Amino acid sequence: MGASKTRRARGPGRGAAYFLAAALLPVLLVCGTAPERLAAQRWTAEARLGHLDFRLSPTEVPPVTSLALGLAFSAGDHRLDLSAGVPTGEEDPLWGAVALRDRSELTRGALTLGIDGAGQAFVQRYSRSIETPGGPLQPPTVGEEAVYGWGVAAQALPFAAYEAGAIRVEGRAGASFYQNALDDRSASRTVGLGDLRVTAAATERLALTGEARHFVAEEGSWTFAGVGALAAFEGTDVWATVGQWLDEGVAGTPWSVGAATRLARRLDLLAEGREDVLDPVYGSTPRRSWSVALRVRLAEPPAPAEPVPAAYDDGTATIAIPADEAGRGPAIAGDFNGWTAEPMVRDGDRWVWRGRLEPGVYEYAFVAPDGSWFVPASVPGRKDDGMGGWVALLVVEEPGS
Repeated sequence: MGASKTRRARGPGRGAAYFLAAALLPVLLVCGTAPERLAAQRWTAEARLGHLDFRLSPTEVPPVTSLALGLAFSAGDHRLDLSAGVPTGEEDPLWGAVALRDRSELTRGALTLGIDGAGQAFVQRYSRSIETPGGPLQPPTVGEEAVYGWGVAAQALPFAAYEAGAIRVEGRAGASFYQNALDDRSASRTVGLGDLRVTAAATERLALTGEARHFVAEEGSWTFAGVGALAAFEGTDVWATVGQWLDEGVAGTPWSVGAATRLARRLDLLAEGREDVLDPVYGSTPRRSWSVALRVRLAEPPAPAEPVPAAYDDGTATIAIPADEAGRGPAIAGDFNGWTAEPMVRDGDRWVWRGRLEPGVYEYAFVAPDGSWFVPASVPGRKDDGMGGWVALLVVEEPGS
């Protein structure tokens, strides 16, 4: 698969300057952030080792990276990633990248409308061998030269989603644009794409997904279908996907598998592997990758607030969570409902659960649509559950106490 448009480039600029800026940006962001704000901003740092695949790189660049370092900021549906490949061998490319992802949405009852936006940019440098012909008495010589490149990509995908109990159906349709330059060549690519995903929380700790994707580019169209599963154990999440391209001439089965486990309060260990046989968005060749990573939160989470009485009126208690901390369609489970996930209701900028409760002390947690359990740091009474996760403590007092 090639790019839909190719032309001679005027040049990507001075490669050294690009890499200096890419290397300094994460340092400046971290050094310019007060330590007391790091936790509130949810910054994490990561070191990843393995056979890594940098997907935005032109196909001419060797897809082998052994070590990558990164910083990430995440808050609800907003995420910023800064990453860089660190060469550990002669064939490893050096690259730096920034990626932004954001979701804006409006929810009314079970229906959600919104738009997913994403943007990426990267710079890179790698060495290639140059053979100089020899003379009658001189053998050929082989040398190396540095090749510089850059790229930008953007996606906009309006979506609609509907939730019914533990099942969520979401469809998106939009476009993706990608442009890169390598040495004195550049290419651009525009792809129309749409997808449909169904997510079902099969149990409290197991979520299943099914999805279909369709891509349309200048040189053709492609359709993909796949399934996935996410299982949450005590302090460990495991996930896997498998699918198939439904087009003639596309051989191979794409798959991915991974796991994440909490080693300490601020330290996680991740391992994953994947095989991609086709990527219509970036036009990349079949690639297989695997990695092991350590991820650390850069500061302790804010100290939990003391347990407070629930909003309590005539025997009905109310639990609320800000929408920007809960993501899409959370459920709630706790001592008061036998730890069975019950969907919450959107109320303005909050997700709310109301239930009849007797005065007492209860533990509870929230459940994301993918089946994972979470309790934001801002929730009153948040505490370690002793198994690598979190619960919240709810105090319902006697009226008038």
